[in-house]
Amino acid sequence: MFRQVLKIPKSLSQLREKSTVIDVDSREASNVITDMLDTFRVLEGYGLAAPQIGIQKRVVVISPKALGIGEEDSLLMMNPVLSLSGDSQRVIEACFSVPYVHAYVDRATNCRVDFVDDAGQERSLNLSGFPAACLQHEIDHLDGKLYIDRVSRLQRSLLLKKINKEVKKEKKKEKE
Repeated sequence: MFRQVLKIPKSLSQLREKSTVIDVDSREASNVITDMLDTFRVLEGYGLAAPQIGIQKRVVVISPKALGIGEEDSLLMMNPVLSLSGDSQRVIEACFSVPYVHAYVDRATNCRVDFVDDAGQERSLNLSGFPAACLQHEIDHLDGKLYIDRVSRLQRSLLLKKINKEVKKEKKKEKE
């Protein structure tokens, strides 16, 4: 089932919660997989983490096709474990949960992720460049972090001010 994306500032406290491990053989996992894939199909994009749709479980989905690393439209990862390596790279990031803004963030150049896929198979994936940064962004959501936590205090303040301004504009339009 499609779920709405939680957004700041309204859902900030919920987005800050740390996710728990999901029992991959449970009925809950089946429901989470369905909701994640259905929502991602509608939203598209590079990736989505379960906490962004109100599910505090360690599940992410990425689009290998959009990231240029495969032909699949979606790759679901349950209980991902991330290992970082390489130098730091500066990448521009945006997020469904942080509307109206984007910012440059430092991320590791390479990463390896071990996970269980939606078929229950244990898998590993090595990524570099932008796909590695994208996965790091999604895993941050599982740990209750947003990309704006990785910028300077001043920049974060400016980004939040812009978001609040846009949210007020949106509310004003809805009232009219």
